[in-house]
Parts: sequence; structure tokens; C-alpha cells
Amino acid sequence: MRVAVIGATGNVGTEVLAALARRPEVTSVLGIARRLPVRTEEPYASAEWAAIDIGGATPAQEAIAELTEARVERTPSSISPG
Repeated sequence: MRVAVIGATGNVGTEVLAALARRPEVTSVLGIARRLPVRTEEPYASAEWAAIDIGGATPAQEAIAELTEARVERTPSSISPG
């Protein structure tokens, strides 16, 4: 399954990326952040990335178009912490 992580470069987002990398049912991850990380190190290297400011700097239609192009669907409830 494909999972999108909004705020993927923050403290929590970075831990979520690492946790998702250990889940065999997760086949791809889209990291969404205002500023893209250095993508040569884990957990950032194994994700695809989109620079989208969900909080407002990216116009809504542009953000929707980027998320649609990336084929982002709602986060599945089958993934839970722990």
C-alpha cells in the first residue's frame, strides 16, 4: 500500500518514515514537507517527495493537483503505532 506522510521532515514525521520502512505491507511512501530533506540518508532516501506547504504557502489547487498526481488516498487505518 502507498502511504503519504504530511510533515515528514519533522520529529514525528521522521519516526513515522522509519516505522513505515519496517512494514512489509507498505510498498511506497510519499513524504510531504515544506522543505525537502537531504534524500541520501535514511529514512528520507526510501521515500518519494513532494514540496507542499499544507499550511498555506502552496495554493490549494496546486496542492490538490500534486497530491492527485502522486495518487495519494486516505491513510489506511490498518497501520497503527506499536
